[in-house]
Amino acid sequence: MRLMSSDVPADGRLEQADGQWQVRFTRAFAHPRDRVWRAVTEARHLDAWFPQRIEADGDWMAGARLRFVSDLVPEANFGGELLVHDPPRTLEMRW
Repeated sequence: MRLMSSDVPADGRLEQADGQWQVRFTRAFAHPRDRVWRAVTEARHLDAWFPQRIEADGDWMAGARLRFVSDLVPEANFGGELLVHDPPRTLEMRW
């Protein structure tokens, strides 16, 4: 699945929330919502476009600690947090 096309701007919106800076990207896709949801949440689909494997400590729910793991470049591993998990509408992560 191709998630971005050349006619979609790649820039995000810089915002400040609760004293912290964040970049927010919003996209509309010409695919059914459930197909896009699978592309951004299921490991077999993430492998096609996302550089790390995403592991959660426990269930995928708001507040879960995440690990972004690279088997090829272990020094690129880092942590994060699942902020919003509202299938199939919203997925927000911090890393």
